[in-house]
Amino acid sequence: MTTHLQAFVVDAKRQIKGFDEQNVECIREIVRKSMAFYQMKSYEEVEETQFGRVHSLHLHSMMEENVLAKVVKLAMNQEEGLSLEELYNSHISRHY
Repeated sequence: MTTHLQAFVVDAKRQIKGFDEQNVECIREIVRKSMAFYQMKSYEEVEETQFGRVHSLHLHSMMEENVLAKVVKLAMNQEEGLSLEELYNSHISRHY
């Protein structure tokens, strides 16, 4: 599974113009692509507020959460990259 995830992340990074491993929006785009590619039931919700856009991640299962956490680490090319909590500023709902 890790090899398949690595290949997916490398391909997704190539598809994003001007991809930056330190840019939160680029990493979130990889997360969105992986949820679509792997047909996950988890989803991202974006809410417009007076303070700007708030991104929330709704997780359907522990398995999907673990896969997305691994995708983030691979996308950042770091073993100790951002966690999903940090990436979404703690706006995470777990539905399991």
